[in-house]
Amino acid sequence: MRRELEHFMIGYSYGGNQDWFRTFMMRLGGCGAETACDSSLYFALHRGVKGIYPFDPENLSKGEYVDFAHMMEKYLWPRLSGIDKLSI
Repeated sequence: MRRELEHFMIGYSYGGNQDWFRTFMMRLGGCGAETACDSSLYFALHRGVKGIYPFDPENLSKGEYVDFAHMMEKYLWPRLSGIDKLSI
């Protein structure tokens, strides 16, 4: 039996896309922020967690996703080592 997590589409994209980010450094090293955004949206949409996504998770848009990613940037900014330990 194959089991997969439910996911979400933003336009024609399966989840978010790091190439959408506004700055070079976020496009290069914003994978932690993107993962946090996708995880937050998953929990908001499929696990009923309220207040974890600042916009309407039922009406996703690329612009709001990018805004959210840049909110996450202050917590998970791009760094040479990546996000390589839980303490980050």
